[in-house]
Amino acid sequence: MASAFQRARMGIFTTAAVAVLLAAGCDEGGGSPEVGSYCVIQFRRDFLGASADMPVTATQSIVGEAEVGVGGTLRKMTAEWIVIESQGRDLWIPRASILYMDVTKKQGQ
Repeated sequence: MASAFQRARMGIFTTAAVAVLLAAGCDEGGGSPEVGSYCVIQFRRDFLGASADMPVTATQSIVGEAEVGVGGTLRKMTAEWIVIESQGRDLWIPRASILYMDVTKKQGQ
């Protein structure tokens, strides 16, 4: 079993890796997802209190009775925030809380 220090170090490494991927973009063009694309954001489980000994998959959208993701239309990306529109509201999501984004490109692309 990993020590608390090892788990914290791995969490920092994972956060840094995700931040680099989000900042650089993961598509073949090297850019970020286009504004107007539909995306589902999965939150990091440790930010939601679900990082304890709970086996969950990365794509699982509900843990226990709690939703761990949100979907909507991408409106804006900054160095610190991702903004999506969902159910008539703008949701400002801190990048540090994101496990990954599942992006569906806009029609015609």
